[in-house]
Amino acid sequence: MGIATAWLVFDLQNAPEERTCLQRVFQSFYRGLVDPDFVFFAGQGQGWEVLEASVDRDGPWIGIDEAPHLFPGEYEVPGTNLTKLHRSGERPCAREREDAMLDAMVERFELAKEAEGCDYAGAYVWGTTHIHYLTSQGTLDRDWFLREKLRWVDGAVTYYPILRADVSFSWSPSRVFQLRLSYNSRLWSEYDDPVPMHDPSEWPKKEDTRAARANCVMLAERTAAFFSLFPGATVGWGDESDHLPPIQGLLVPELEKRIGPQGTDIQL
Repeated sequence: MGIATAWLVFDLQNAPEERTCLQRVFQSFYRGLVDPDFVFFAGQGQGWEVLEASVDRDGPWIGIDEAPHLFPGEYEVPGTNLTKLHRSGERPCAREREDAMLDAMVERFELAKEAEGCDYAGAYVWGTTHIHYLTSQGTLDRDWFLREKLRWVDGAVTYYPILRADVSFSWSPSRVFQLRLSYNSRLWSEYDDPVPMHDPSEWPKKEDTRAARANCVMLAERTAAFFSLFPGATVGWGDESDHLPPIQGLLVPELEKRIGPQGTDIQL
């Protein structure tokens, strides 16, 4: 068995044009929560490419987001299982690069829409994430981190992104915009690691879940705020998981409170 993974998938029916949807994603998610540091784009039948505005476009991490080692420029923050990138400037992602990334994503989606035989395309996005965490002194704080070090039951280590925020469009028979939030990080979960394989009674729960709960509330509020920008539209959503424990357990009820029950068509 592998490391637990959670996905939250949201489908916006009869979505507005591509630039409008993506501008609102940047407004709600990519500015202030997860920077689009690494973006690779794939259109149906067209292969994939790394967008030019990605950090270190030719670096060894392009096309991968999890690995048993640190990437160049990445370092562990003392007293945590979290990593950062060496950067200059106050913000992890300059506004000019965000604007360039937005334009590049819009261009790729519009080209894919016009391409013969292509009725689906997606942008796979991850980067430095602004997240709550517990300091070594046990206080709740918030900072920008890139990945979290998780341990397997056998003691092996893998570094995983804090959050992935992927977007895609399909155009047949009508335009549908999909937002897909996924994570392995325990920063969103009541469970810690390593996790025994079978017996749920032995899954280790955190003694202090303040950071996890704050993160789930934050993400649910941002997601609800995003969909509030589409009054009159219809959205459906659901959660998926792979391996155990169910690390989306704290987030799902926060989303249901703010958006509505999953598995149904919700009129915004």
